[in-house]
Amino acid sequence: MSGLVKILLYFVASVALSLLVAPLVIKIMRKLKAKQTVLGYVKQHEHKSGTPTMGGFIFLLPTIVFSLVEFQRFSLVAAALSAGFCVLGFLDDFIKIRYARNLGLKPYQKIIGQLGLSFAAGWFAYASKDVGSAINLPFSTFTLNMSWGIIPFVMLVYVATTNCVNLTDGLDGLAGYTSVAYFLWFAILVYFIYDDAVKAGNSEYAKEALSLCVFSVSMLGGLLGYLVFNGYPAKIMMGDTGSLALGAACASVAVFSKNPLLIVTSGIMYVLSGISVILQVLYYKLTKKRIFLMAPHGRGRADADICEGDMNFVGRKVVVYGAGASGICAYELLREKGARAIVYDDDPSRDRATNSVGVFKDADIIVLSPGVNPNKDFLLDARLENKIVTSELNLASSVCAAEQIAVTGTNGKTTTTMLIDHILKRAGIHSHAVGNIGVPFSSIADKLDATETAVIEASSYQLENSVGFSPEIAVLLNVKPDHMTRHLTMKNYENAKANIFRAQSESDYLVYNADDDIVRNMASEAASQKVPFSTEHIEPSGAYVSSDFLCFRGNPIVPVDEIDFKGEELQNALAAVATCMIKGVSAFCTASALADFKRPSYRRQLVAIAEGVYVYNDSKSTNVSACLCACTSVGDCVLMLGGRKGEENFDELFSKLPSNVKAITVQGENAETILKSAKTFGFKNIRKHDDLQSAIASAFELAKKFKTESILFSPASKSFDLYANFEERAKKFDSQIADYLAKR
Repeated sequence: MSGLVKILLYFVASVALSLLVAPLVIKIMRKLKAKQTVLGYVKQHEHKSGTPTMGGFIFLLPTIVFSLVEFQRFSLVAAALSAGFCVLGFLDDFIKIRYARNLGLKPYQKIIGQLGLSFAAGWFAYASKDVGSAINLPFSTFTLNMSWGIIPFVMLVYVATTNCVNLTDGLDGLAGYTSVAYFLWFAILVYFIYDDAVKAGNSEYAKEALSLCVFSVSMLGGLLGYLVFNGYPAKIMMGDTGSLALGAACASVAVFSKNPLLIVTSGIMYVLSGISVILQVLYYKLTKKRIFLMAPHGRGRADADICEGDMNFVGRKVVVYGAGASGICAYELLREKGARAIVYDDDPSRDRATNSVGVFKDADIIVLSPGVNPNKDFLLDARLENKIVTSELNLASSVCAAEQIAVTGTNGKTTTTMLIDHILKRAGIHSHAVGNIGVPFSSIADKLDATETAVIEASSYQLENSVGFSPEIAVLLNVKPDHMTRHLTMKNYENAKANIFRAQSESDYLVYNADDDIVRNMASEAASQKVPFSTEHIEPSGAYVSSDFLCFRGNPIVPVDEIDFKGEELQNALAAVATCMIKGVSAFCTASALADFKRPSYRRQLVAIAEGVYVYNDSKSTNVSACLCACTSVGDCVLMLGGRKGEENFDELFSKLPSNVKAITVQGENAETILKSAKTFGFKNIRKHDDLQSAIASAFELAKKFKTESILFSPASKSFDLYANFEERAKKFDSQIADYLAKR
């Protein structure tokens, strides 16, 4: 068989083998949760978070296999060195994944490993009569004899090449594409070296040259197979496991063919990446300014020390915008991580805060608290300057080793979050409810270990700047018009909510409301495993109501009449059931926890029973959809509406008002708007009042008149007309009820 035919056969075989093993490698990495980590700081890279990594095994396997088949010194040593660097990269990747750290091996550990392997390469070159101490000078017939100096020179070539290839790969995955051209070029070059040896009658050297050519085409074929799965949208990334092995392979074919200087031209992208990083780092250290908006050359980040998702906060200037609870906790977390953290707030009187916009000018990272509007001009300018702008949620998630369950939706977030946390605790799982529920995630994120679970209530304000957020389980309850003053359009609001699942991988889960048209359409975009829940029909792959039982995948869990969830509120219970069953909680634990769950304050909370009438405080109802949900959860009632005049559509409320609402009282800024909608839809049993006290007295009169069993305070409005928040409004309602009953 001619050498050319053999080379072509090896090439075809390596492509085939890489295509064959790639799905298996991807499956294994997903199962092991060996995922690409991107903190969400850069829009063009955030979608890659959650992509399986360590894909270097795909192209390295055929290279090693066919090098063993050829069994010549050049191919065997090249394969061994590539495998050695692969192990080094694997250790780096494994430490990040196993211990949920942003950094793997320490820099000195990685350098020691590289130097050791590079010394072995240099010694082999020096001791081998077929390589020796001479190197070819490019584009000439001259050679340079380096004597024993070949050893440190080869060490330099290996260390520089492996690190430059690693930088080139980065988050963009450029190393795969550029290396195809590199190995094609060297395969051709080494084939001519082989052909010359054959013609010269040097059969021993011809065998070695042919084996090196086989090594090159095997790597070339393996890379082509890998790129089928690495192309957009990437199903796997090579990680340090692949990039360090690839760099060693690049150095090996150049050194063993006596053409190491050709790396400068044939690997020009590697060289440019390395140079741009060196210049960027040196210039920034000296001036605190950047030469390039993006470095390494051809990549999507301006910060040279962010690679494969690594984030080192030590010494970096981080501005936390917002001096509320979340902002202060983020600030303290960053200080613990060694960052030069500063808190900015529009109100300079707040603790630890400055209101000097100048602090943003030389910031490396900007962390936004949930209450901060991200559309301010200087924040938009920061993004244009390629600064990192992220959220407190993303920051906390990136340093948290615990499994993460995130819950969002227009209504029901807090109840569902607390219910999931309650069930998990009942099952003996160390669970922590955090986020919008009132405990900032960043206050405990780095204190949790891999045996614990964080159940995160995530609002749209938190999610809109958390594009790379990737919880193991995402829960999407419902999406109704809300917060339009902040998000401006419904599409923007939906996009913010969708960030809860966009970065998930196929090993993660999305628990979603199949009864909500918007949610169902959003869920169709998810790459994760979808688990629906429904109160309207049976969902064989999820949670549903059947024969008055909450069920999961065909198994009854708990009777509906044994839990404190009625009407649309059953959706919250179903979401919690699906989530906890996915986690492996038993049906018995789930049922018992559901039965004794105490709902959070001011969510259809029973506050009094007077004159045979149940009085419910649902002050958390700040929109029409929440109010309608509450109405379906009680019997015949008098509904108390009203609050701040804003974006709520009360035509929707009256068009969908259930028949159990017998009368309504209104008060607040939007009272006239509510009355107008009631008139439009012919609802006559409605009274307007100037204050809450008179509205309560009227509600009791109406309850007696219409013989209703309950009074439901569910304002369907924001509270900011008279109160700081819904909690203050709720407490005012409780005290007014107590005063009214005391006077009876």
